[in-house]
Amino acid sequence: MFLTKEAVRIALPGYGEAIACEGCPPLSRLVEQYRDGGGELLVCPICFNARKLSEDDLPENARLAGATPVCGTGSARARPLPLFPRVLGAGRVCPLA
Repeated sequence: MFLTKEAVRIALPGYGEAIACEGCPPLSRLVEQYRDGGGELLVCPICFNARKLSEDDLPENARLAGATPVCGTGSARARPLPLFPRVLGAGRVCPLA
């Protein structure tokens, strides 16, 4: 999951405790289920650093990463998120690149 803007805070422990809506499951539980299912949080480094947050506070399943890992462009090490090939279709360029 690619987090940008204020959503970068969702990756920080305890932040989801304060977010709720009527009839919705607690965000903290959804984040925990996502983590337990092997989900990785890719956090926009520009958004994260602009908020003067500490990378040391990120949980094990989160890392700072820009659009390259999301779209799978650039280095051979980059691997796209599974949804992008289906959403964009063959030969289409990622809008985040």
